[in-house]
Amino acid sequence: MKKRITIIVFFICIICFAALTASHARESSKPEKYLKKLPVAYIQNTNFKFSSVLEGTIVKHAYVIHNKGEAVLKIIHVKTSCGCTTAGYSKSVAPGKKGIISVKGNTTGYGGRLFKRQIFIETNDPIHKSLQLNISGQVDKLAQIIPQFVRLKGVAGQPVKVSINIIPRKKYPFKLISMAYLNGKKIHCDFIKTANGYRVNVENISPAAGRYFDVIYLKTDNTKFPVIPVRVFGEITN
Repeated sequence: MKKRITIIVFFICIICFAALTASHARESSKPEKYLKKLPVAYIQNTNFKFSSVLEGTIVKHAYVIHNKGEAVLKIIHVKTSCGCTTAGYSKSVAPGKKGIISVKGNTTGYGGRLFKRQIFIETNDPIHKSLQLNISGQVDKLAQIIPQFVRLKGVAGQPVKVSINIIPRKKYPFKLISMAYLNGKKIHCDFIKTANGYRVNVENISPAAGRYFDVIYLKTDNTKFPVIPVRVFGEITN
């Protein structure tokens, strides 16, 4: 009798242990199942480096964003680090599908410098709530300008003239077509063709002493960079 009771107790213990193990397994599997119902944002290449471009070029790139989760991925907001860069994007991406984040960067004003900007993305992925994209590349000037600006410094009533040289880069040949001024009331300009580019002659025509600022707009036949601005600072004394 005692032997039979021992066997029964033994089997009851085994059944209870199995039930507890199964219950624990169910509990431990809940987080995994829960995670599978979430969106998972993934971007393989977050850095885009473009080859050198001429200043004024609009650089474009499309980043691919994957949803590796089992719920709809929502792109809540996209912000760029500068107004010169804009972005369009897929607002939602179905599970297992991919979306696009299209970025445009305006390189005007970055001639001779590195263009480097960031794009910040906010999603409903609880693990990847924030993502950062990077776009960068070297921006070339259309030409060398020697000196880079004009300083007319002299005495009223006497000739005050300065010449600057415009040397086109071999990668971006162009011709000067004409010129215009921001103001033009106190300076006179002309340009001539030289062996390696152009020479622009700038002369003060104001009879009065004083300081002034102007800009010469050299018009070119280059469609990407149709105007070369040259700053002029006047300092005329008695």
